[in-house]
Amino acid sequence: MGSDIKIQPKNTKKFHLLFKTNNKKIPSARINRANELELHLREDNFDDPRKMLEEMSHKRRFKLILIPTSDLDYAMKLIKQAYQYNEQHLSQKDTKLKPRHHKRHEFWKGLLERAKERNTNFQNLSPSYYCWIGKGGGKSGISFNFVILRKNASVEVYLDKGKKDVNKKRFDALYKYKEDVEKDFGDKLNWERLDLKRACRISFTFEDTGLNTKDKWDELQQKMIEKMILLENAFRLYIERLE
Repeated sequence: MGSDIKIQPKNTKKFHLLFKTNNKKIPSARINRANELELHLREDNFDDPRKMLEEMSHKRRFKLILIPTSDLDYAMKLIKQAYQYNEQHLSQKDTKLKPRHHKRHEFWKGLLERAKERNTNFQNLSPSYYCWIGKGGGKSGISFNFVILRKNASVEVYLDKGKKDVNKKRFDALYKYKEDVEKDFGDKLNWERLDLKRACRISFTFEDTGLNTKDKWDELQQKMIEKMILLENAFRLYIERLE
């Protein structure tokens, strides 16, 4: 799975470094099934006491595991350093961005300014270079997202608590109220259980207008905000009932 390098940066606290080449979102930290603390980092430049990480590949993703987790103060220090470095790294990526990333940022900036005028729950978000922005939906693993693609856009409820069976169970629970939800929303929704994937999605799509139709952005942004308000109101009660 990766290298077999053993690092001992503090007393008997052992660190095991594993290369990761998948697309897992980073940075992140979690306790795994072996009761180990995992830190998922993008690069190696963070202040380890013995600087042992400096020899690792500059552009590889890797997983740093603290064994055991008894020294929580030290672990939290490492987490803080890792996050600070990754935030700095990501902030410097602007020079690598492509034209579509800048267009997304411009689109989200305009949408969020309009959302602020409407005093919506999205007014505290920041523009992003990604194709979506969103906020929590009131339950862990549920979010309300705006999505902008080249030729269309959408508003959605996204279900992903990290476990496929939990997501499908939640989707099925919401689907029981499909008729009532769509009545409150005022339109038909796309109910995507996505059986071959972990997550689920319930969305409304704006066809034939998206990132490439800049002359229609003002109208699209207004419609997306209006539909998002309706989407949140339509689902709020039923999401509260979920386990």
